Amino acid sequence: PNEKLKVPEGHGENIWLWNHVEAGHVVYSMHPQMDSNKAKAQMPYTGKKLVPAKLRRDYWRPLAQIRFPTGQGDVGRSVWQKLLELKKRHELEWGEQKHEFLHMSRADRGRALNDQRANVVADIASVLGGLGKGNKIWLETKEEGKDATRTLCEADVFWTNALDRHNAAEWSDNVRHFVGLP
Repeated sequence: PNEKLKVPEGHGENIWLWNHVEAGHVVYSMHPQMDSNKAKAQMPYTGKKLVPAKLRRDYWRPLAQIRFPTGQGDVGRSVWQKLLELKKRHELEWGEQKHEFLHMSRADRGRALNDQRANVVADIASVLGGLGKGNKIWLETKEEGKDATRTLCEADVFWTNALDRHNAAEWSDNVRHFVGLP
């Protein structure tokens, strides 16, 4: 096997979410520290002066941390991918908000699109609940003489604010919530 393509042990078992205090941007990270270059790549251009030219650390606060069991890094990387896909869809497909967004000024529309906190929490609930084709959070267990059963992988979500988890309508049974980052 190629050493360059090998995934480091434990990569994907933790996902950190960072929230911009003023604008409401949300950025995902596989590391406990936010990398400015990778964070800027996740931020959409929503209008002039609405995307910061430089990421100042004092404007960013941890929103949450998602932790998967040891050895389930592939599940975490799959969840990471699904969360990024849903975030991009919220930016490009406005759904029921389309009529409202079209009647806003460009600056107001950009600010509304940047405020992703509630959408991200709802996305976390749906992805951890098994949404999405190819979502690896579904684990198959096969016992001798029986058909394979599918179960959802356990996930722990550590919130910095206890009220954030209520932005999702419902959570699946495989998700446990804690207040405070570990």
